[in-house]
Amino acid sequence: MNRLKSLHAITQDLPHRSHVEQATMACEAGARWVQLRAKGLEVADYAELAREVVAATRPFGAVVIVNDQPEVAALAGAHGVHLGKEDASPAEARRIVGAGRIIGVTVNGDDDLERIERITTGCDTTRVDYAGVGPFRATTTKPRHAPPIGLAGIARLIERARPLNLPMVAIGGITPRDCHGLIAAGTRGVAVASAINEAANPQAAVRSFLHALGSLEPIAMPLELERGAR
Repeated sequence: MNRLKSLHAITQDLPHRSHVEQATMACEAGARWVQLRAKGLEVADYAELAREVVAATRPFGAVVIVNDQPEVAALAGAHGVHLGKEDASPAEARRIVGAGRIIGVTVNGDDDLERIERITTGCDTTRVDYAGVGPFRATTTKPRHAPPIGLAGIARLIERARPLNLPMVAIGGITPRDCHGLIAAGTRGVAVASAINEAANPQAAVRSFLHALGSLEPIAMPLELERGAR
């Protein structure tokens, strides 16, 4: 069964380390959830890259999520897609990727939670499986990110989202030292890019995050996933 892991290792465009290398190194160090975030690629090229990441991480049993493009997730046989606010709607993404794959969304504020509540209430075809909440602090990985909301903002959004039963993963400039407070605030994990990929020792960075997140148990994803992406 696929489970929502506590560490989401996000790849990024780097001149010295490919997406496949980043994903593989993270998995070798113990990460079991990889989000592929590559910018500026045509669908065919993005899908080919996603296939390579899926193949490279398969021996580790890792979940692979494609950032932004549900078409790429479907073509590559990835486990799911993470949607930004300017991407396809969850309903459209579900139509493309099918019932057996994961859909994550971005939550920066109350309006995002209201939108998720409107589109998912009583409608399984628009099921959202988790949310990335933040940004915790400013980061250079995503230059046009929303204003940072800090620990207090993340805690408030998590509390407001409780009726939705939507697991939330914090994102945005997070370090291992931040994990204790984020866990106490109710996050089910953290999503990390540059703190891993641009570290002098990426594998040591992964291990530091996993140690800091050690108290979190993986959350079972919907049962459809057992019959879905492998």
